[in-house]
This record gives sequence, structure tokens and C-alpha cells, in this order.
Amino acid sequence: MVYVLTGGIFQSGKYLDSQILKVFFNVGPRMCKLRCTRYAGCTAFNFVKSHLYCELLNATQQATAIDKEQYMYSEMLTWTI
Repeated sequence: MVYVLTGGIFQSGKYLDSQILKVFFNVGPRMCKLRCTRYAGCTAFNFVKSHLYCELLNATQQATAIDKEQYMYSEMLTWTI
């Protein structure tokens, strides 16, 4: 079975301050998004394109977006499978 993720919104220049579940290095934004779909409790992710750095997050209602130049984040609710 193949799943295709479409849509989605990245908030550029923002870091979502939330509980970090897992960190990955040397992955692109698509792989970061895919790993989030496969990790229990992952509801969002932070990503740094210049460093290929990915943080899988369990974002709660208390999570706040902070201005950080190289970061971008996306919440899984914005993606369609």
C-alpha cells in the first residue's frame, strides 16, 4: 500500500516550541514529514533546510511559534493522506 501526502503548510522563519519526540540529521523536509507520520504521537515537526535537521514534535495547545530565522515548522493537520 502506498500513501501520498499532499497539501501542507510550512511556517517559514518559525520554530514551534513543543515537546521533542525524536531528532534526525541528514534528512530532507519530505523525509522529515514522512517520519512524523510513522512516529506515534508526532503531530508537527521543525526543520532546518541548511543543516537537514528535523525535530519530530508532540505539539499541544500550549505550543508557541517563536521567530527563528533558519527554521520552519509544519503541523500534520495541514497535510492530507
